[in-house]
Amino acid sequence: MSSSDKFADWNLFTEREIPEELHILSPAAEISGDLQRFHEKLNEAKRATEIASEELLEPLAQQAVFVFKLSQALDMYQSDLEQLARPKTDIYRHFRIIRDQMQELLTDSGLEIIVPLGEAFEAVADFVDVQHWRHDEAYSTETVAEVLEPIIKYRGRVIKLGRVVMGASPDQETER
Repeated sequence: MSSSDKFADWNLFTEREIPEELHILSPAAEISGDLQRFHEKLNEAKRATEIASEELLEPLAQQAVFVFKLSQALDMYQSDLEQLARPKTDIYRHFRIIRDQMQELLTDSGLEIIVPLGEAFEAVADFVDVQHWRHDEAYSTETVAEVLEPIIKYRGRVIKLGRVVMGASPDQETER
């Protein structure tokens, strides 16, 4: 009798797990997948850098506003400070030098302080937050009458809007 006459006893066999289906990718598809993952990680790093940059620029912009306010105060109290000067000391000059050094450091780091006093509304509308309007005969067009805070730019990009008071003639309507 041949082996073909006897049937195998199926109880002798044990069931095994079937391996998951194996997908073999072409080398181009594998490289494409790697590039996608690398691109995602690169975008994540870029977003983290942008967030860190914004977190650093915000206090720097506020520092520039403080330098502007110091400059305004020095201009306002120049005569008083000059009167307080003792022989061989000039208080106003001393504070002005410190202000100039602070401003120079900010400028060297790429920060620009723009004081739009006297500028037309159309020229600064995208860069300022109008706090109030002054209607007076002295203004023939819509013009920046007072700068509460300057426009702060970092490497050409506005990072802090200026705060201004606009002037306009009494007959002009301001719906902005």
